[in-house]
Amino acid sequence: MRILTVKRGELKQAGRDELKKPETGGTARTLVVLLGSLMAAIGLELFLLPNQLIAGGVAGVSILFSHMTEMRLGLFLFLLNLPFVFWGAASLVRAFSALAASGLLLFSVTALLLHSVPPLVVHPLLASVLGGTLMGTGIGIVIRYGGYLDGTIGVPRRPDGTPLRSGRWMMLFNCAVLLLAGFLFGVDQALYSIIAYYLAYRCVQAAANGFVRTKTIWVISDKYDMLVQVLSARLQRRPTILRGSDAATGEPLQVIVCIVARREERLVRELVTGADRQAWIGAAPKYGSRGRIPR
Repeated sequence: MRILTVKRGELKQAGRDELKKPETGGTARTLVVLLGSLMAAIGLELFLLPNQLIAGGVAGVSILFSHMTEMRLGLFLFLLNLPFVFWGAASLVRAFSALAASGLLLFSVTALLLHSVPPLVVHPLLASVLGGTLMGTGIGIVIRYGGYLDGTIGVPRRPDGTPLRSGRWMMLFNCAVLLLAGFLFGVDQALYSIIAYYLAYRCVQAAANGFVRTKTIWVISDKYDMLVQVLSARLQRRPTILRGSDAATGEPLQVIVCIVARREERLVRELVTGADRQAWIGAAPKYGSRGRIPR
């Protein structure tokens, strides 16, 4: 069992550090953002739009405007997303703002160029699955590496990686967009659009988080000795104990830290609550982890 020392006031900052995204070189970052923009445009123009499907977000509103005005989709993609780029520029350094603008520009231009290309799939169910997956993965990759395409599909994040509290309003906004699509395109297309939106949402989350397979779990409990024994026996690995003091009161504090696979998180929560219902449990994706989970 490894023991480290930490103050309670430092625990919150440690959780934020876990949420920081890995560093990538400027050229490589730009290429990845452009690749993600290309993927999103292909999913939108060659799968969703020809089949009158939308995936929510600003892209979905752009499709609705394009359908009602018969103007090119790429124009609305650029104009409607541009205010979000300027809004985010206030909290991002200049390099990230330029990266966001370049990704959005390629996204819009590619959509314009692909507008006359025949659709790759004409079956609405297959188009919703492939289009939503491709578009969501592309948007998630762009968000992960500092760009911006359509943060309203997934949960937007601050520069330090922590999620904004506007996620609930984003969900209501997307529900309204899907409801309007049902009036314009019909109930069947709306149902297929829900499938596309769900897949896009999940893919944005997965790609933006880097397809994280491990999590860091923190447990604060007065019964830490018993919890260490229980977790060690069931997980077959030794947790770490952070020993320090409460920054406000100065009282002794023990924090149990475990790095587990995503599938093990529920088991850890059940073990902890079974031993101490008053225990505090926190969890965060383990970004940038390398090597095997310590045993």
